[in-house]
Amino acid sequence: MITEEEFIQCYVKINTQKAYKQALQRFKTKTNIKPSKLIQMPPEHIEIALRQYLIKSQDKTPKTCSLTIKVINQFLKRNGINIDIYHLKDITRNIKDRRPATSFRTFTSKQLKEILQHANLKDKALIMLLATSGIRINEALQIKVKDIDFKFNPTLINIKASVTKSGYPRTTFITSETTEVIKQWIQFRKQYIKEANKKNYSKKNKDNKEDKGRLFPYSYGTAISIWLKLLKKAKFDKRDDTTNFHQYKLHGLRAYFRTQISTEISQDIIDTLMGHETELTRAYRNITEETLGEQYKKAEHKLTIFESLKDFSELQEEIEIIKKENLEIKMKYNQLATDLYERIHQFPDTDMDYYELKEIQILPNSELFIDIDKDTGETYVIRDEERIKALKEYYKDDIKEARKNKAKSIRM
Repeated sequence: MITEEEFIQCYVKINTQKAYKQALQRFKTKTNIKPSKLIQMPPEHIEIALRQYLIKSQDKTPKTCSLTIKVINQFLKRNGINIDIYHLKDITRNIKDRRPATSFRTFTSKQLKEILQHANLKDKALIMLLATSGIRINEALQIKVKDIDFKFNPTLINIKASVTKSGYPRTTFITSETTEVIKQWIQFRKQYIKEANKKNYSKKNKDNKEDKGRLFPYSYGTAISIWLKLLKKAKFDKRDDTTNFHQYKLHGLRAYFRTQISTEISQDIIDTLMGHETELTRAYRNITEETLGEQYKKAEHKLTIFESLKDFSELQEEIEIIKKENLEIKMKYNQLATDLYERIHQFPDTDMDYYELKEIQILPNSELFIDIDKDTGETYVIRDEERIKALKEYYKDDIKEARKNKAKSIRM
């Protein structure tokens, strides 16, 4: 007999193991029957137990119920017990609409940009890589720095067979924009690992982070936590009314990738890049990296997030607005300086010790200079202390002479 633990170990993928373990636990919780006990029951009692699970799982989504029944059936088959296919259909017939109950949403370029504006370098590198390569989050977290070929155009990512869902190696690419962000992250990566290891008290954890050489040296749970925080900051953390799940999923970046490039290259090439296993994509495994790269470059402009033509025009508009605002400030500043200049001339005999020295109007007893441009007639108020000190030193002889002349005029 195969135990529950041995059954789970029959599957290679970590996520599959996790999902199947949860399914076995759900069945046990709802029916109070251990899956291992089903092996000792006659077929009719097994069917009753399966129906009992469905009756008590009204709070679960149809997809969850369907998966649980499937896992129990697989567990029984591994132990040599086959439920009649027609009986199994009768049991599962009442599971209505097995599609996901959550209404998930797909990103637009504008929304993705708003989310990335709240991201630091580490988070931005991961999200941009997912959005522009189409790879799965679990694949991205297993990529090593050495798997990226920056010399190839466009930048190439080799995904090993041990990492992919299909079990076959594949190649995908990232945009030049994402490439620059990834390069910056790689430079900062060692510092991140060093700081992260200070928080880890286990030497084993420290060694694993260093030795694996992963591009993103953290767990799936950490990646999800990062994503949810960014959604909250960008105010995109809306939940589904039925399931209370977030409607913008990290996995949705794959859908974004597919949607963006669907109008530029063939569906078979898209499936090949994304790792969707079909009869046609198997044939595409023999296509050279150069050919796939050329196809990707045709759609690269659709995946560019910040450097689009639209963004450039928006930037130009912002620059023009800033120029206009600066001009208004300059005019107000000049008017202020002119008014001050005129007020000084109105009171030549005051204690302000006003002296006109070449093109510089100096007020020695105050920390204020008025610079007059002879060519344009514009006046500028100078407040820089170092420059004021230098000007006073430069014109000290002129100031002394002006004071003597003023003293003489007073005596006369």
